[in-house]
Amino acid sequence: RDLNQVLGFCQGHLKGLVSIYVERFTYQKLKTALRAIHSGVSLEVVASQVLPEQNEANLPWLELVNSSETLQDAVSALDGTQFERALANLDGNDELMAFENALDRHYYSSAIKKLRGGTTRHPMLLRYLRTEIDHRNVINLFRALRQKMPAEKRSELMIPGGKAITSTFLRQAAEAENEEALLEILRRAPGFDDSGFDEALIESRERGTLDPIVNLLTSQRLNLLNRMNMLNPLSAFPLIYYIESKVLEVQNLRLLVRGKAVGLPDDVIEAHLGL
Repeated sequence: RDLNQVLGFCQGHLKGLVSIYVERFTYQKLKTALRAIHSGVSLEVVASQVLPEQNEANLPWLELVNSSETLQDAVSALDGTQFERALANLDGNDELMAFENALDRHYYSSAIKKLRGGTTRHPMLLRYLRTEIDHRNVINLFRALRQKMPAEKRSELMIPGGKAITSTFLRQAAEAENEEALLEILRRAPGFDDSGFDEALIESRERGTLDPIVNLLTSQRLNLLNRMNMLNPLSAFPLIYYIESKVLEVQNLRLLVRGKAVGLPDDVIEAHLGL
């Protein structure tokens, strides 16, 4: 509802740019529905804890959860929608991660095309989205390594179009045999910001979670968004920065409430928060 309110304030070119950005949340809701279907989470749990049924925008995704027993059922139900092409080459034998990656590819491909030409051309927002792609690829690479995926599978997860990590470096990164080799390849990529990465990697290993790396990259993107916001106060960036900050705030609140509910120690909860 907040997103609809924000879009309601926008008109013309500004609304077109903000719409490109907020479209990601539709994709995220679909990915949430697919995770619930894959994991066998009940409709009641999803409607009460993940996609509140009080929000009418969530109703199509709740119906998808209710009517689908498998990921293949969900793909069939999405025929005729904007997601049909993104999932066309997948079937019930594919892993959940393949479905999520296909949706990410589809969103970024569509967004980049809009930002490169026509009435919604915007080089600075394009730069931000390409940085997001870099970061998404980095997270996927570290996750795939820890899941011991073969190099060929890792390569298939890569999203094209990033800014700092070109296709050549992506191919090399997908073939890295361990995290040290991966980080060394990333450092050779022009424009890749590795500040704080050594510490984040050490903490990630100690805690057994990728959260420190995710939080580091999130902080880098928020800093980039804030700089763009300060330099371009009469643009889409103040709204996009506001939306991204609110999203992080809501995520942290959910983690805090759920962590307290199951009795997690404060230091464990804090480690998972995006601060």
